[in-house]
Amino acid sequence: MPAFVIAYDVSRPRRLRRVARALERRAVRVQYSVFLFRGDEAALTALLEDLRQLIRPEDDVIQAWPVPQGADPERFALGAVRPVNSAAVVVGSSTHFVTPRRPDPPEPQTPGDP
Repeated sequence: MPAFVIAYDVSRPRRLRRVARALERRAVRVQYSVFLFRGDEAALTALLEDLRQLIRPEDDVIQAWPVPQGADPERFALGAVRPVNSAAVVVGSSTHFVTPRRPDPPEPQTPGDP
């Protein structure tokens, strides 16, 4: 399935929250204002049209870039990377993403421990 990176820069906190909530329902957040959207160009266009209603084009920007087919979105990532291949559950008109729990780090061993 095609994927797109969507990023936004919204100047007012109220509009920013509305855009973020709208994207959280239809995409996976990978950074504070960056999302991974999976869908074809028609679905992306529909999403952008919905988002257009939430912003002031003279003050705000929302952009989308295609992710090449077969690319691993986590290949060139460092740090506390959010998983972008999360499972999702659709309830009514809301999509809820399930983030896998990270395993606990191994406990440090002291000399003499078996």
